[in-house]
Amino acid sequence: DAAGLAQRIGQAVPGVATATGDDRAGAELLDVGAARSFLTLVAGSFGGTMLVIVLLVVASTLGLANQQRRREFALLRAIAAGPGHIYRLIGIETALVATVAAVLGAIPGVGLSLLLHGVFVRLGSIPAGFSFVLGPVPVLAAVAGSVVAAVAAGLITARRAARISPVDALGEAAVEPPRLGRGRVVTGWVLAIAGTAAGIAFPLMIAGTAGAAGAAGSALLLVTALALLGPRLLTATASVLGKLGLSRPASGFLAGANTRARSRRLGAATTPLIMGVALAAVQIFTLTTTAAAAQRQAEAGLLADQVLVADGGVASTVADAVRRTPGVTAAVSVVHTQVLVTAPMFGEPATEAYAAQGVTAEGLGRVLNLDVRRGDLAGLTGDAVALSESAAGTFGVDLGGTVAMRLGDGTPHTARVVAVYGNGLGYGDLTLPHEAVAGHTTSGLDDEILVAGKVTVAFPEVHVTDRRTFMTARDDAAGAQSAVTLVLNLVLIAFIAIAVVNILVLATAARVREFALLRLVGAKPRQVRAMTRAEAAVVVVAAIVLGSLAALPPLIGVSLSLTGTALPTVPPLIYAGILAAAAVVGWGAIAIPARFALRPAAVTAMRVGE
Repeated sequence: DAAGLAQRIGQAVPGVATATGDDRAGAELLDVGAARSFLTLVAGSFGGTMLVIVLLVVASTLGLANQQRRREFALLRAIAAGPGHIYRLIGIETALVATVAAVLGAIPGVGLSLLLHGVFVRLGSIPAGFSFVLGPVPVLAAVAGSVVAAVAAGLITARRAARISPVDALGEAAVEPPRLGRGRVVTGWVLAIAGTAAGIAFPLMIAGTAGAAGAAGSALLLVTALALLGPRLLTATASVLGKLGLSRPASGFLAGANTRARSRRLGAATTPLIMGVALAAVQIFTLTTTAAAAQRQAEAGLLADQVLVADGGVASTVADAVRRTPGVTAAVSVVHTQVLVTAPMFGEPATEAYAAQGVTAEGLGRVLNLDVRRGDLAGLTGDAVALSESAAGTFGVDLGGTVAMRLGDGTPHTARVVAVYGNGLGYGDLTLPHEAVAGHTTSGLDDEILVAGKVTVAFPEVHVTDRRTFMTARDDAAGAQSAVTLVLNLVLIAFIAIAVVNILVLATAARVREFALLRLVGAKPRQVRAMTRAEAAVVVVAAIVLGSLAALPPLIGVSLSLTGTALPTVPPLIYAGILAAAAVVGWGAIAIPARFALRPAAVTAMRVGE
């Protein structure tokens, strides 16, 4: 049998590794382990972010829907319905609708998974032989998570309808309350201050990835704060635009008055658009900031005259032969891998994968500049390790300290820190001796050989490249990885765009009677359309300005954590694209439904129920 044969092979060839059953895939497909880790990380981070977005978007949608049902809730409260009845009514309705929606959403979700599988294969993130497996557990988990998030959002939005007195409820059924609740305003400002402080202060107080993660996570605090303060901020935006000339025509005056009178409705409708601008900016510009810093560090750190590479890897004997070649003053073998390190993050131990490289110490300074801040890379032998500034801060160690890790094949390894360097984005967070890493990778081969001097001997299947060619290939590989992250972010942004259109259409379509009343008192359809365009301008400007402001503290914090400077890398064309997309989505989702709402005759439209 297979186990007996593996045992006989092990006895005949000492030191050989054998694989049987499903474990053969890891030996036959050298990149299957990396693909599995990649998909696990993507599923965890993408799924968690999506649930948070679902919670915020559904809360905004249900908040608007509940505002449009004020008369119904007021009548229920007037005929002795208690807070518990309102909570149960909204909770059960939300659960029923969310369950149907989640089940229906699972169908295109499976199709999107198949599409993403193909995209990941084309981008080289997973091998072509890594097949797509559809099982019931992920689908059930997605449905359950979405329903729970929706019900939680529904109960949050039901608070005012359930707790208000019946008399006040009847009054608010006709006119929105002019002021926001004190608790809502205080909570909003507390979250705004906390989000701003966390975005900038986290990298200054907590070193490493924890600081960057805290800075990026502050975007959700700021978006939540804007959702709570949305009506007040929207009114302020309308006032500023009015002073700039928006209120001069009759349509602009009506738009300003309507924004002030219906600030809660417009605030709930604007929140998803603000969130879309903020999250798109944070996600995309974090990526561009990281990529730009990594490229700068990689270009500044590579000192080698030539780089030897080969498809699948370079045998270790090639480096020995290169060192003996006349004209070569140094040849450093480099093998790339990932290691698992458990370190405290926000007070709790967390195990994360970190990029690492194994190098030979002899001649390292002639071919590679890691920007050493403390220590000396000459001691990079045996059980030594060099850490990036970020990793040292994350692990809480410095020179002389020890780091416990698991190498690429899971082997435990403890290393002593001999140096701390600055070019962690360009060359990985950990640099280990070559002999400590090479035997624990899937292939056991070197990824490249950095050469000082000139190689004059040809080696079969080995390509000799210069510094510029090697960096171009490296940038292309990094670009492919960045493309994967961009694709996932575009999926999130597309979901937010759908929610934005949905909620803005819902808000505009419910105004049929309002538009009809304006026409009955003398307003022409073109004047009503001009009013809605002015309102759309308020919504779009508020979303662009507030979304950009919400993205600024997290981006400053991420840049401080990754690069040490407060200036993130923001490509102007990409930023203009985000603003243009927000303008098109916001404007179209208001202007187009308004045209449909104006189609019925005014007298006929007045008979339509709210």
